[in-house]
Amino acid sequence: MIDDILKDTLAPALKRLAFKRRGLCWNRRRGAFVDVISIQKARFSTQEEEHIKGYVAVCVPEFREIIFGPSPPFFTEADGIFSFRFTELEMNDLSGRVLDTWWKIRKENSKSIACDLQRLIAHKAVPFFDSCSSFIEAERLVCCKEGGLSKTPYFQLNKALLYWKLGEDEKCNEIISSIDKWPEKVELIRGVLGRV
Repeated sequence: MIDDILKDTLAPALKRLAFKRRGLCWNRRRGAFVDVISIQKARFSTQEEEHIKGYVAVCVPEFREIIFGPSPPFFTEADGIFSFRFTELEMNDLSGRVLDTWWKIRKENSKSIACDLQRLIAHKAVPFFDSCSSFIEAERLVCCKEGGLSKTPYFQLNKALLYWKLGEDEKCNEIISSIDKWPEKVELIRGVLGRV
C-alpha cells in the first residue's frame, strides 16, 4: 500500500520539485542546504494495515563535514540541523512538543492517505523549506525547537555552527562550552573554528 502511494503519487510529485529519491527518503539541494523528506514504516505494520510517519529536515553539508567528516552521498532526517515530524507541520507547532502519530494505511483508505500526503508536501513541507533559505531563517527555526532532541550534542553543535556562520562568536562559544558530552567532537570543532 505505502509502496504504491510512494511510487504512484509522492515520488512523481517530489521529482517535479527536484527531489532525488533513495528508498523512503528524498533529498533536494538548495545552495548551502539540503532538504530532506523521509518516510518511516513501523515494524508492527501488517499486510492489511501499514503504519507510517514522516519527517522533514534541513541539512547543512558543511556542518555535517565539520562534525563527522565527509558528507554522506544522501542525507536522512537524522543528519539535519533540525527535523520536524509531519504531525508538527500539520499542526503548525514546531516546538517539538507535539506528540508523534502514525498514519494507518489500509486498502480502503490508501487513496485518501495519498491525497493527504500530497497536500501536506505541497502546502506544508515545501513552504517550510522555502521559509528556510538563509542561515538567519534557519536560526529562527532552531531557536523554536524544544524538547529532548534539542538537548542532544549533535543539535547543540549544529546550533553553535549556525551562530558561527552568522558571525555570532559569543553565542557559538557559549553553546560549545555548555556541551558536556562528545568531548572529542567539541575539541575538534573548537580547533576547526579556531583555524577558520
